Amino acid sequence: MPFSVSILIYGKSPRKNRAVRYFLFYTLFGTIFLIFSIIIVFLKTSTFNFSILNLMLLDSSTQNFLLFLFTLAFATKIPIVPFHIWLPEVHVESPTCVSVILAAIILKIGSYGFLRLAVGICPSAVFQNQFILFNICLLSCIYASFSAVRQIDIKRIIAYSSIAHVNISMIGFISMSALGISGAYASMIAHSFSSSALFILAGILYNRFHTRLLNYYRGLTAVMPLFSTFFFIHAAGNFSFPGSLNFLGEFLIFISVGRMSSLFTLLCLVSSTVLILVYNLILFNSICFG
Repeated sequence: MPFSVSILIYGKSPRKNRAVRYFLFYTLFGTIFLIFSIIIVFLKTSTFNFSILNLMLLDSSTQNFLLFLFTLAFATKIPIVPFHIWLPEVHVESPTCVSVILAAIILKIGSYGFLRLAVGICPSAVFQNQFILFNICLLSCIYASFSAVRQIDIKRIIAYSSIAHVNISMIGFISMSALGISGAYASMIAHSFSSSALFILAGILYNRFHTRLLNYYRGLTAVMPLFSTFFFIHAAGNFSFPGSLNFLGEFLIFISVGRMSSLFTLLCLVSSTVLILVYNLILFNSICFG
């Protein structure tokens, strides 16, 4: 609710009402399935204690049904395509502080919830449906990357970048291996810093020039060299430049996926990271050099 109020108060575009409707509808949509799944877990186990739930083994049909509900519940919060529409709209219409909170905290709640609830309570179902979940997250990452390449609004590009990065982290969680989960944690932490910093830098540009369209920016390195330096550092972290924490996280995820999946899936995942590199370089080059 505070996010919706902030968008209505500080939003500059006529589309702010649409962004609020999207945010409330998708959040409510996911919450309904989450409550329903929690009720089923309690009816089956008579407890909400994670220590007990992780030791109990539910039957296969119950685990599959709960996995379906958990996936629908957290697909809007991660977000996964096609439940991602609200995120670019909300980011574009939100003030900078709300965008930072969304990127750094709110998006991570969906991934963490999937790890604790879906993977923790339904491990057999996740293992049986790994291929399907892999492909859903992989398609979401590729779709978000292609969408980011076509955008001209700075915040919308960063928003689609967030969708791609969070889905890569989800692939690490779905792998259910120590390397994959460790890489997903590292990738989520790195994305929180790099994406939040990019939103702050985009907010600085908007406060000075009152536009976020790439077509109006050229050669900021000549007049804002310090800003351009910081922008390059965080853009490099965003596209997993070697030596960054994001690179370490994605590298561990790639190793995990390569051990347990096909070569084609691994190549598709690597190609999605190449697309992330492309639109980050387009963003940096258009603003700082042009």
